[in-house]
Amino acid sequence: MTDSAGARASDHLFRTSPATCRCGRMTVADRARRGSEATGPVSGAVHFGGFEALRALAASMVVLHHATSIAGPRRAGRLLTLASVMDGGVALFFVLSGFLIYRPFVAALVDGRPVQSTAAFWWRRILRIFPAFWLVLFVTVGVGFGMLWLTFGM
Repeated sequence: MTDSAGARASDHLFRTSPATCRCGRMTVADRARRGSEATGPVSGAVHFGGFEALRALAASMVVLHHATSIAGPRRAGRLLTLASVMDGGVALFFVLSGFLIYRPFVAALVDGRPVQSTAAFWWRRILRIFPAFWLVLFVTVGVGFGMLWLTFGM
């Protein structure tokens, strides 16, 4: 359907700006500037893909370290030597997480914008973390009961 100027009625939905892609969808940077990201609004380049990849690597290092520790030297085999030094992933993960979480606050201060409220920050963090927490909790409990049932026939 078109209006008197000849434009389609849905054209306003698909106008692009520098922060949106050609398809009209919002990019990560656009969502962050509008404040829909879990850590609040920030300006400029907001996505640190390299840092998020390093955080994933650090988390993997921690998981591998704990898995080989639980498995023991006989089961871990050749991974034991490598995994024994991977506890440094904890420090790396927390340093990168601290930077990525604190950056919106610093960016607001540098840009002269008001800093987001602490309550709003923690509410977005809860909304981001709790769904994954409950999913992992239920899967872990389900697997645990499944292992008990298979082992003991309960």
